[in-house]
Formats: sequence, structure tokens, C-alpha cells
Amino acid sequence: MTQVSPELFYSSFVALAGEYQSKLLQCWNSCPQYTALFRGEFLPGLAKRLKLCCYQKDYYTLDAVFYENADTTHFHDGTYVEYIAVALEHENDPGDSCREMNKLQLFSCPLKVLVTYPTSRGKGGSTQLLEEYADIIARGDIFHDVSTLRRQLVIFGWVGPRWEAFVYREGRFERLAV
Repeated sequence: MTQVSPELFYSSFVALAGEYQSKLLQCWNSCPQYTALFRGEFLPGLAKRLKLCCYQKDYYTLDAVFYENADTTHFHDGTYVEYIAVALEHENDPGDSCREMNKLQLFSCPLKVLVTYPTSRGKGGSTQLLEEYADIIARGDIFHDVSTLRRQLVIFGWVGPRWEAFVYREGRFERLAV
């Protein structure tokens, strides 16, 4: 069973984002084009880097799942994964990102990732979002294992594009360095 650490996911994400820099910047301000590029090309490329497969067409409402094997024994049509290695939500509007964080808590997998784009730092921006996400996770962490077994990673995108990542540990988010 493949498990991807938040550190490996983020370092692979940043490396691939560097390769996609001009394409990402070209459609940065066009949500439909940006989302199509991000979900249609970038995420499958990222999964390949991590030696996983990617299903990016809404898997039980998730924007994308990375997986090792599809279950072809029990299912002969469509894609049904044996297990989700990475559950990913991508939200262009940071105002709706708490809903996506809540949704991620419904899935049991080794890594859950939220990618969104805050408009500012500090209160009312990225700092407040991280506090809200931490509260959502803490309220739903009934087995007290999100810090250890069902890891949570948040990646913020800033114009440039520049990226910043935070990992959930013991009730709060800590900045993750590459």
C-alpha cells in the first residue's frame, strides 16, 4: 500500500508547478481554464510523479483521487479504486474552502489535500482559513489520528504562482518547508 507523506506530496507539487509555471500563470485569472488545466493535466502529472494513478472526474464528489490499483475483480465498468492514497479538493474560491475541508474529513485515507487561493494573509485571509480548517478537523477527528494516520495538507496558491503548504499537527496547522 502506497502512502504519500505531506512532505513528498508538496515537494513533488512544487517541482511540477515549476514546470507548469507559464501555463498556470497564463490562465491564472480564468477559473474555468485554470481548473481545466489543473485537474486535466497537472494532477495526472503529479500522480505519475508519485507513481500513482489519478482519477480527476469527481470520485464520490472529490475533485481527484490518487490511487495505486483499480478494483477490476468486483467492478468491470468505470473506475473503482481499491483504496484512496490521496484525496484532493481544489477550490478556486477560498470563501467556499471550509466546505471542501469538511468534505475531506468524510474520507479515510492516508493523505487529504486541499488546494485553494486566499486573497490575503493574516486575519480574514490565510491565517483565519487555517484556524477554521483546524477547528473543522479537530471536531471531526473522533479517533485522534489525523496528525498521524490520516494526514491533512493545505496548499495555498498566490499570484506568481507561488505556493505555501501547511500540515495539520496536534490541533493546528504548521508551515511545511520544501
